[in-house]
Amino acid sequence: MERPMESTRSSTETPRNEETIIAHAVDHHDEKRTDSDYPEGGTKAWLVVSGSAAIMFCTFGYLTGFGIYQAWYGDHQLAKYTQSDISWIGSVQIFLNFSVGLIGGPIMDRYGTVAVIPASVLYAVSLVLTSFCKEYYQFFLAQAVLGGICLGLLFNTALAIIGQYFDRRQGLAVGIAMAGAALGGVIFPVALNRLLNDVGLSFGWSVRVCALIILVLLAFASLTMKTRLPPARQSMDFSLMRRPVYILIAAGGWLLNWGMYVPLFYLPSWSISAGLDSAMAPYTVAIFNAVSLFGRIFAGTLADQFGCFNVVIVNGLLCALMQFVWPGTHSAAGVYCVSVFSGLFIGSIVSLQAAIVGQITPDPKYIGSMMGFTMAIWACGGLTGPPIAGAILNVNGSFDGPAYFAGASLVVGSALFLAARLLTNSKVLVKV
Repeated sequence: MERPMESTRSSTETPRNEETIIAHAVDHHDEKRTDSDYPEGGTKAWLVVSGSAAIMFCTFGYLTGFGIYQAWYGDHQLAKYTQSDISWIGSVQIFLNFSVGLIGGPIMDRYGTVAVIPASVLYAVSLVLTSFCKEYYQFFLAQAVLGGICLGLLFNTALAIIGQYFDRRQGLAVGIAMAGAALGGVIFPVALNRLLNDVGLSFGWSVRVCALIILVLLAFASLTMKTRLPPARQSMDFSLMRRPVYILIAAGGWLLNWGMYVPLFYLPSWSISAGLDSAMAPYTVAIFNAVSLFGRIFAGTLADQFGCFNVVIVNGLLCALMQFVWPGTHSAAGVYCVSVFSGLFIGSIVSLQAAIVGQITPDPKYIGSMMGFTMAIWACGGLTGPPIAGAILNVNGSFDGPAYFAGASLVVGSALFLAARLLTNSKVLVKV
């Protein structure tokens, strides 16, 4: 196949047609994106990955433990509010975690990691403020709004910078970084549950302990995350976002995020209704995230061998199957099985969605902006999915409806990713 683009092409020149830009974006042996252009390893590159993993631990990892807050608020400070009301605190955090990429992505492209230090300090401040909150609006402003904005700046920077160091091994590198989120999703729920319920530490001091851990790790990240490419001063090429392959990925990611955050929010409450002891219910979140750690790393390895598209599609469908199993689960063993396999499959999706955006971006100078815009679109799924599930739950108190909603969203989202994958390469048994 002829090279669709020459290495001498200006970075601001618009590709002539859809087929050309798709071929360029997925061909890892073209003249613009050769292995020699990327370190693909080395001390500096892996230090960047370690810093990204530390940020993921403190941001997305802490966020995925919101199920503990959901249950605690429902029994204590916010007992007079519905589950749907409480879930808006976490869903707004998810929304801002992704949507602030509209700002964080371009900042990353133009100025590097300059936002990491101020965002880290303000994030720790938001946690301390949350520890003193008593009213719903206080939790919403401190935890959801201020915390969510800081999450978004840190999260998108940590994802985008990996694309400057890895191309051929990007799936593995992103998987390792996202494993930090899974590890945080294990440690924070267990720590909060033990501090609140076993040790008997007050809510305020339990949250402040977490804030101290987060501040130390973010200090490490600020020292290790250094950009490789010079700042990109050119404007964003918005034609990259008008391609059918991109539109399908953006819509598919919205639907995947619609469904896959439902178990993160409602797993502890559902597990009790399914027959698990109430003392063990909070640990389902930790189990979920512990397994997702392996899912994220293993998925990255599989993606480097079989392709990011292929692995995300398969895991999306398997994750949907796990949600459809909810209504038929009536034992502790069943709860553990659902928690384990849901964590495995969702972890794979989370770690590889971002890698797909990098894969279809023809010029690495645009990765930060493309990642930011895409995350903002996907954020709408994270914002509305859990509250919709909560509203369905409030109708009759049954978790069957939220489970069917999550499963259907995952099926349709996977179908759109499949359409994007076939548009990229219509051959079935190839790495894409």
